[in-house]
Amino acid sequence: MILRGFVLELTKSHDLSQTEIAKRSGLSQPLIHKILIGMGTPQVQSYQKLASAFPRAWNDYLLRHPTHREELNKAFGWVNRAGEMEVRERRGSLLLLESVLGLDRLPAVPPEAQARYQKRLREVMHRARRELQAYRKSLQIKSRATGRTRRRSV
Repeated sequence: MILRGFVLELTKSHDLSQTEIAKRSGLSQPLIHKILIGMGTPQVQSYQKLASAFPRAWNDYLLRHPTHREELNKAFGWVNRAGEMEVRERRGSLLLLESVLGLDRLPAVPPEAQARYQKRLREVMHRARRELQAYRKSLQIKSRATGRTRRRSV
């Protein structure tokens, strides 16, 4: 229900097609259609990809629907929203990253090494976030510069 309402809002309020939502989120258009008609139960990766592709819209949606925030927190242990993430939410993010990278299919880390492993995983996530933010900023700057060059030549 949560994801269906969010995708429905993207199509109506933000005037995005199913294809545009699929391209930006990395999900398939048929999956977006299934979400819209309420077919099946979306996986956690679908929530994460849509939330990552449309962070402002996702946060706005959750702010307007506080019960959805609570449901997501109970179900997955994470919610994109302003403020610091709780320890439980951070652990959910680590589990999600492991799942997306396929690390959850590897043999378990021995209990005595769990703390070191989780610390390293957080470091990798932090470094990746910083690098992606810098890359995104450089793309935005390059795009603006290209836009100015095009306007001058017209």
